[in-house]
Amino acid sequence: MRQQLSGKDQSKSSRMGIRGVLLAAVLFPLAMAGAFAQSQSQGQYVDDYASGMKLYKEGHYEEALSHIHKAASEGRQEAQYQLCLMFKRGQGMKAPDAGEAYVWCKKSADQGYGPAEHEMASSLQTGWGVAKDPAAALDYYLKASRQGVPEAQYALGLLYEFGDGGVKQSYYQARTLYMWASGKGYSPATYRVGTLYEEGKGVRPSMAAALLWYRKAATMGNEDALARLETMRKQEEEMDAAARAADEAEREAARAAKEEAAQPQQGRP
Repeated sequence: MRQQLSGKDQSKSSRMGIRGVLLAAVLFPLAMAGAFAQSQSQGQYVDDYASGMKLYKEGHYEEALSHIHKAASEGRQEAQYQLCLMFKRGQGMKAPDAGEAYVWCKKSADQGYGPAEHEMASSLQTGWGVAKDPAAALDYYLKASRQGVPEAQYALGLLYEFGDGGVKQSYYQARTLYMWASGKGYSPATYRVGTLYEEGKGVRPSMAAALLWYRKAATMGNEDALARLETMRKQEEEMDAAARAADEAEREAARAAKEEAAQPQQGRP
């Protein structure tokens, strides 16, 4: 059986309950205020980024730069990447700034943003705004490629195709990466698959397969594919013309031989 609380204990329990209610009444608004402030802060940099991108697309680079910089400073990875591109291109400023571009690109890449990882790889590979570092470039290409960035998959494919950047040449790896990027609609990769089939790199040479991939890339608007198809068309026309000329020459020779045989031979006894 439960023992009944004495009057003193009941009074103490009541005071504790009231104290808990009062404490909750004080702390709850503070917690809500903190959460609201955090959501407001996050909402602000989202709004800054959205406003900045709208201005950017309209060509108002200086105004866009201000908004995007605010969002980037709050840690928005997409804004940091966009800011990197603007510093790289000199948009909204007097001239490009390779140093600032690298700083903001790295901030975004450090948060695992795929496009920024690809940009870091490209900068480290070419030495744009930073000392060349093939090993670091390869690491960033791999990271971005794993995240499905088609430009990174294509660039990594080139390294494997030609055995550059510290990787062992592998046509199989190159073709796999190109096909992944092609599947995401990246036309340079689609065109490159065609060249592998035309040149027989890691596959049996097949002009039919090459033509298929070239046409696919051409439908994506790839200029290299369009130019290659035009060259192939001209070559085919030249071959057809040469074949027709050879046939005509053969027929002409046959006619001449027939006419000569039909003429009376003079000087015979």
